Amino acid sequence: MANPVLTEQRFQIGTPTNVVDVGSTTERMTKAGVLSATGVLLVLLLGGATAGWWKFSGMVSGTTGLSHAATVDLVIAVILALVAGIAAALLPKLAKILGPIYALAEGFVVGAISNAYNAQFHGIVVMAVGATLGVALAVYVLYATGTIKVTARLRSTIMAATIGVLGFYLVAWLISLIGGTNILSTGGPLGIGISLITAGVAASNLLLDFDFIDRAIAAGAEKNYEWYSAFGILVTLVWLYLEILRLLSYFRR
Repeated sequence: MANPVLTEQRFQIGTPTNVVDVGSTTERMTKAGVLSATGVLLVLLLGGATAGWWKFSGMVSGTTGLSHAATVDLVIAVILALVAGIAAALLPKLAKILGPIYALAEGFVVGAISNAYNAQFHGIVVMAVGATLGVALAVYVLYATGTIKVTARLRSTIMAATIGVLGFYLVAWLISLIGGTNILSTGGPLGIGISLITAGVAASNLLLDFDFIDRAIAAGAEKNYEWYSAFGILVTLVWLYLEILRLLSYFRR
């Protein structure tokens, strides 16, 4: 899944139609505030994931089938996460409200998916979580030390790659709907290659998240953009985790 927060407006700081408002209030966005908001969203995501894991534990272990209630819960969570995510991306000032809703709903979905993977490949979730944290830390170190500088060209390249991944997933989904082979679940060299590329694109989006935070702070963005930034980081981390989870599953088959 790609990051729905990635829009052209998100990276246009300093223009009249900018997504970041620079007003006359004294409350300004800070890195400490972004870190705090990110921590809250991660805790909520973990809570939602725990609920999703528990809800579907019987189903994925083979002791029970997928009940109607479980199906309804999952569909509601998917819809809620999608609506809250899109709304938060379009309405940054409401991210403080919509971000937690997204974190809980998306966490529920991620928990259910993780349980399904773990039932088939025991221990894979712990590996995926560790790998996600490791990649995120590595990307931050590369960004913070200036080893990778986010230029306008790099932003455009990453955004183009992200749009390409979105298009690929859409085509793959449409092919599977008409009875064709689901490329995303075939595994093998092709599946591994695709997962490596998409995981790389997901990781590169963290560079855009960190760059956005620094540029927004420099522009004097309002404090409520701390939650918008935290929401963006959360979306990217979830995407990266799911891609790594899929990639690891290919090596366990």
